[in-house]
This record gives sequence, C-alpha cells and structure tokens, in this order.
Amino acid sequence: MYKITESVVITDMSGVLIILDTNTGNYYALNEVAKKIWRMIEKSVSSDEIVNHIAEEYQAEQSVVLQDVNECFESWISFGFISKA
Repeated sequence: MYKITESVVITDMSGVLIILDTNTGNYYALNEVAKKIWRMIEKSVSSDEIVNHIAEEYQAEQSVVLQDVNECFESWISFGFISKA
C-alpha cells in the first residue's frame, strides 16, 4: 500500500489531474488511467486491488497492468509524490 506525501498539492484542471510537490517543484499531469490509480491511493486501496480494478475495467491482462502500475508507482516515488505506507 502507498500513501501520498504531505508536500503534495493536487489540482484538477479541465479533467487533468496535476500533482505538485511543493518541496521539490516536481509536477506531473496524469492521464485518465493514472488519475484513477491516484484516486485509489487517496482511498488507501491496496496495490493488488488497484491492479485488479484497472485490469477488469480495461479488460487487460493482469500481468501487463501489474507492470504498468508498478512503473507508475516507481515514477511517483522517485518524484517524491508517494511513499510506501
């Protein structure tokens, strides 16, 4: 499970979720799928549940979704947006 770091500010601009780390100045615009993943992290949904939900919603193979979600998490960790809970 992951948690959002305290230095992160989130805004929704015309349907695009923008994440800003106020400590580093790093920012990121999320696409539709990444936005859904982020919203699930906000609700403390487990990594497995996130993968299952995305795979089911987009009718994708779980192994592919798992890889994509993990890459997303790794990027967000490197930017300082999330950390492991």
